[in-house]
Amino acid sequence: MGHSLGKISAIHRYPVKSFRGESLQEAAVSRFGLYGDRSRAFLDEKSPVRHLTAKHVPKLLEYQAACVSEGDETSFPDVRITTPDGRVVPWTDEELHKEIEQLSGRPLVPVTFTPQDELMGVDQAQLLIVTDASVRALEQMWGKPVDPLRFRPNIVLEQADGVPFAEEDWIGLFIAY
Repeated sequence: MGHSLGKISAIHRYPVKSFRGESLQEAAVSRFGLYGDRSRAFLDEKSPVRHLTAKHVPKLLEYQAACVSEGDETSFPDVRITTPDGRVVPWTDEELHKEIEQLSGRPLVPVTFTPQDELMGVDQAQLLIVTDASVRALEQMWGKPVDPLRFRPNIVLEQADGVPFAEEDWIGLFIAY
């Protein structure tokens, strides 16, 4: 029997890179992370970074993305976007694409990845886990409340041993189930 790191207190999926995501009760995890996570992105083909991010355009975080179908092994679920002004449109909406391009001030290409693609819209890793112990330690350092969603985690873990920043030692490890 394996060692328990704790229990999952929250699961989040971000179907569009740098948009707000959705809270889930359960999620399928595969080689590329949570199924449907960051399966869409805007690409700036002239930028070395390539993916448009909220670091460049903070207003992207005011758009919310949610998966609205099941998907399968060849294509991810369809995605619905809720805009800051309350419009609800599909990811494929051309007006949405023009709006994001205008916000960014640069030409963009909307991209929909497939389960066969490698990293899709993630920067470095397929699954981001933060722990409650690390968030509490950051709050103590900063002297203010810290929202774990600020880190855009896929999983928030209530740690069994309560050791802050233990997740730094987990990089490159595998989760067995």
